[in-house]
Order: sequence, then C-alpha cells, then structure tokens
Amino acid sequence: MKRISILLLLGFIVSCSPRLSKTQRQIQEQITVSQVFKNNFTGLFVYNPMTKDTLVNINGNRFFTPASNTKIFTLYSSLKLIPERIEALKYTTLEDTIYIKGTADPSLFHPFFKDSTIYHFLKDKEHIKLLKGQLEDDHFGPGWAWEDYDAAFSPERSALPIYGNVLEVRTVDGKASFKPEYFVNSSQMTAFSMPKKRANYSNEFYVPLVKNDTLHIPFIQSDSLTAHLLSLELNKKIGLSEDQSIEFDQLLSGIERDSILKQMMVVSDNFLAEQLLLNASNQHYNRLNSYDIRRYVIDTLLTDLQQKPRWVDGSGLSRYNLFSPISMVQVLEKIQKESPNYLEFFPVGGETGTLEHWLNGTDRPYIYAKTGSLGNNFNLSGYLITNSGTTLIFSFMNNHYTKPTSVVKKEMGEVLRLIRDHY
Repeated sequence: MKRISILLLLGFIVSCSPRLSKTQRQIQEQITVSQVFKNNFTGLFVYNPMTKDTLVNINGNRFFTPASNTKIFTLYSSLKLIPERIEALKYTTLEDTIYIKGTADPSLFHPFFKDSTIYHFLKDKEHIKLLKGQLEDDHFGPGWAWEDYDAAFSPERSALPIYGNVLEVRTVDGKASFKPEYFVNSSQMTAFSMPKKRANYSNEFYVPLVKNDTLHIPFIQSDSLTAHLLSLELNKKIGLSEDQSIEFDQLLSGIERDSILKQMMVVSDNFLAEQLLLNASNQHYNRLNSYDIRRYVIDTLLTDLQQKPRWVDGSGLSRYNLFSPISMVQVLEKIQKESPNYLEFFPVGGETGTLEHWLNGTDRPYIYAKTGSLGNNFNLSGYLITNSGTTLIFSFMNNHYTKPTSVVKKEMGEVLRLIRDHY
C-alpha cells in the first residue's frame, strides 16, 4: 500500500509538471520509489551549463553532510588564491642568521611528492632560526572524530609540515624501516596488530610485524619537533625564534600548485586539503587561519551561491559541514569556466583514484567527479559526459542510510547511466 501511495503521489507530481521529459520522470521515479533510497536523505541536481537548463532537481536546495565533496570548495579557493607555484617558505636575513617562516606548504619530504626545495635552499646556510607560533588553527579541525588521531587520513595541521606529518613504516619479512628514522627509538614492534598504532598523547608508536605492509601514522606536531627533524636532515642545528616583529620580506617558491591539487582530489587526501586552505590564507592574509580564508571565499568570491553553506574545514572530515547540491554545482561550474584543464583534477570513473573500480565507461570515461564518504553518508559531485557528447554538471548526495555503501553506490550508478544514455 505504501509503495502504491508513493507512486500515486509521484504520478500526481508528474501530471502537474507537463514540462518534465520522459527521462526526468524516469529519474524522479527511480529515486522516489527505490527501496535503496527509501529511508535515507537523497538529493540530486543535474545542470546543463551550455543551455543553463536544470535537468533534475530533487532536494537540490537542501543541506547535506558533504564529506570529501568539501574538497571541491577547497579546490576552487586554491585555484583562485594560490599562485601557480606554491609558496614554500618566507624568509629574511638579519646579520648572520636566516629566519624562516612556514607557509603551510605540505610538500616537504611528503611521502608522495618527496619535495626537497626547502632542504636545498637551506643546506648551505650557516645559522637558521624557525619562527614559532604561526599556526592560528588547532592541529585538528572542528568536528573531527577524536578516535582518528592515529589514522593515516587524519594528520595534524601545521605551519611547516614535514614528511606529510606522518611516520612512514615499511615492514618486510619481520623487519621494519622508518621515515623519519628519528622515531625508531620511540616505536615498539609487536607480533600482533594493536587497537591503535600510536599513543594518544605522545609520539609512541606500535608497529605490527605480522605482514608486509606500509603504514602511515600521524605524529604529534610542534614547532620544536619540526625544527629538530629538519636539523637532522640538514645535519645542522635549527633554532627557534619567538620574535613576531620580524618582517619576512622574501619568499621561496615551491612545486607546482596543480600537482598538489590533483593529488588532493584524485586520492581524496585530507592533509593536503587542510594545508592548502592554510596556504591560501598565508597568500591572502599573511596568516595561517583557515576560518578567515573560508569566510573570505564565501563572502567575497562566492556571493552568488543560492544556499550559503556551513563550511568548517578544508577536507570534509567534519560532520559540521553543510552544503547543498545546488551550491556544489555552482562552484563546479565556476571551476569549469575558469580552469581549461578542469577535468584533470577529478577522479575518472573506472580508471583513477577513488573511482578506479566504479562507474566504468563503455568505450570512454563518462564520469569525472569527487567522492565524499563518511559513516552512513556517500556523495558524488562533478561532471558527466553524455552519449551525445554534452558535459553536464551534477551533485548526487546521500545521507543517513544504514545499508551498505556498496548498495547505495550501485543504485546511484543506475541513475547516472540513465542520465548518460538519454541526455
């Protein structure tokens, strides 16, 4: 009876909306009647940027927990505010000492980038001091899950990250290698897996030797630890300075901004997202304050959003974030207009990153989109290329389900293929 009543209601809606196409009615019915979407909160907004037509709008103006779809806003902010080569360091020379100041560039000795720009710049300098206390944010974002402190996806934020703010441990045949090696003496080897890989309030690590593996374990950050780790690499002492009156009038350029953006988006790297927002703050305000830069982007660059979001971090780790599908599509359209190679930033259906094993095309990819997942939430926002060659922009958001995510994704795939085949 309930299914029949829903169908009757849908029929009434469709009959009162003569402008709905057959495909639109099919999509409306599939989402409204689907047992998969029955008890969760679903939103879908599909837009044709060439004709300015809205093709599908189901709860498009409602607010959802976006998870890593938040990175779409971080991508846009970075493209607008960070130069093509990221600022790696600010510095000045006073008498015989070079003073350096972190800009939140995440690439120094990062496990993926392995950048050594700062190392080569400093290796011939005799006296070096690092300015303390530059990070105005907490090391963790608001609303992050406290129990994730040892999870690879949740490193701490910092002014001058090093090694991606994680300890990399490779275990092979019962032996372990460490990067940085500094943490060897504070690591315990175990013959079994521990509930946690690091102590809660100290840099004591627990490394299981039961299988060959590569672990990335966040370490607790501090200015003194950063200075010490960099000292070990340079084989010279780096001091700390608390003199906030120093004017840092020179900058060191680092690696290409877009290489960091692509890695952030394709593998959904939370650490890179957080650091990029801080680097954008450094660029615009000469301060490391992600709240200020988020507020600037919303109040200055995105004043035309139909629904002003609640945006609290760069990565989407926080459940405090609230975005609508329409706002996601609006920002995606701006990225499309302003970045000629916009598709390169996104995972490709069936080929790369978080979409490698999902949404395969037949003879070519048709989905370029950012996933976003938290417990009981899964979202997908990006670009869909139809069989007719039209590029549509969409945001498909699902919150508060209790079914396996694989079931939700399968049903989402059916809807997206329907759009691909009929528009």
